[in-house]
Amino acid sequence: VFRRVVATTSPGSSPLGPCVSASGIQSLTLEMQASELPKALQQMVGPHMVENVAKLVEKIELLKEGSEHGGASQGITFHEFLVFYRRVRASVIEDLQSRFEAACPTSCASITARQLTEIMRELGFTLFPAALEEILAESGFAGHSELSFDNFVHFVEVCRKTSGYMQAEVEKLMQLFNKFTRTDGGDGCGMKDTELLAVLRHLGYAVSLESFRRFLVKIRVAGDSLITFPEFMRIMRAFREQELHGIEEAFEMFADAEASDAASEDAESSDVASADVSSILAVLGKTPPEEMVSACLERLGSPPRLSFETFISFSDSCREGAADLRRRRAGFAPKDFECIRAHFCKRNSKVGKALERGELLWLLIDLGVPVCTAAERNHILGLVDGAR
Repeated sequence: VFRRVVATTSPGSSPLGPCVSASGIQSLTLEMQASELPKALQQMVGPHMVENVAKLVEKIELLKEGSEHGGASQGITFHEFLVFYRRVRASVIEDLQSRFEAACPTSCASITARQLTEIMRELGFTLFPAALEEILAESGFAGHSELSFDNFVHFVEVCRKTSGYMQAEVEKLMQLFNKFTRTDGGDGCGMKDTELLAVLRHLGYAVSLESFRRFLVKIRVAGDSLITFPEFMRIMRAFREQELHGIEEAFEMFADAEASDAASEDAESSDVASADVSSILAVLGKTPPEEMVSACLERLGSPPRLSFETFISFSDSCREGAADLRRRRAGFAPKDFECIRAHFCKRNSKVGKALERGELLWLLIDLGVPVCTAAERNHILGLVDGAR
C-alpha cells in the first residue's frame, strides 16, 4: 500500500524495489506525502474505519504542521506509516473492548448471540438471524452460543469485510457495481457518485439529488474521487441502515397500537397486523398498488401478523416490484403510460405482434414526436435499435 501510494503521488520515485530483505525491513528513503496518509491508512484497515483514521490524522495534525513549514506537506517514512497503522488498529481494538465490557458488566468472559447482535447494531450492522448464522460460520464459530473477546474481534473483522451482507447479497452487489460502473480507476474500476445514484434508483429508492449529496458528505472518504467495491458495500450498508431505522420507527407506530399483549420495546419481538402494512408504507411515503401489496403478502404465505424481519422482507419485495414496474414502463407516469399503450393498440394491426416500421412512425406522429424529415426518421429508428 505504501509503495503504491508513493508511486501515484511521486512519479519520479522507484517504489517497485524490494521493501524487505532477509534480515528484515530495509531503511527506506521513500516518503509518502502527508496528505495521502488518510487514504493509505483507509486501504490498510478497510472502509469501515473512516472515523478511526480521521481521529488519528486530526490528533497528529500532520497536515497543519506541513502548512506551517512553508506550505509543503511533511513526508512520512515507511516506519512512521507502520506506527500510524498500529495506532489505528489499537484504537479499533480499544473501541471493541469497551463495547464488549459494556455488554457484560458482570466481568463475564463472553457475550451471548443476543448481546452480539446488539453490539453489531451499535457498530452499524443490523444482522437478522440468517446473516448472523452465516457470518458466525464464516468466522469459524458455527453453533457457538457465546463468544470470547478474541472471537468477538474476529467476528467483527469478518463482518466488516462484507459490510454485514450475506454471500448471495455480496454477489448481487458485485453485479450491480460492474453493471453501473463505467469508469476505469487504474487499479481496477471505480464508480462515480452519479453511477451510485443510478444504482439506488435502479433498486427502487426514491432518492433526490439533494438528499443524496447530503448523504455522501457524511459517508464518503474525503479526497476520494472514485468508489471502490469495498467502499460501495460500506455505502450501501450505511444507506440500508438509514432505511431500516426509518422503517422501524413507522413499524413501531402500528405495533404499539395493535399488539394485544402490550408490544415489547424492541422491534424484533413485536409485530403488526397484515391489514396495516399499506398504512405503514404510506407513512414511509410509499404507495404501491394494492394488487402488488397482496402479491407480496402471498409470497410470504399471507401471514395475519408480520414480525419486523418479515415486514422488512415484505417492504423490500414491494420496493423491488415497484422498481421493476417502473423500468417496464420506461419511467413514465401511470397516466402517460396508459395513454401511450392506447395509441400503441390503435396502431398495432396485428394484435400481439410487434409494430411494423410504418405503424411505428404513425404512432410517433400521434404522440407528437417529429418524424417529418428523413433525418428525424433515421434518428428515431437508430434509437429503436439501441433500445432493443
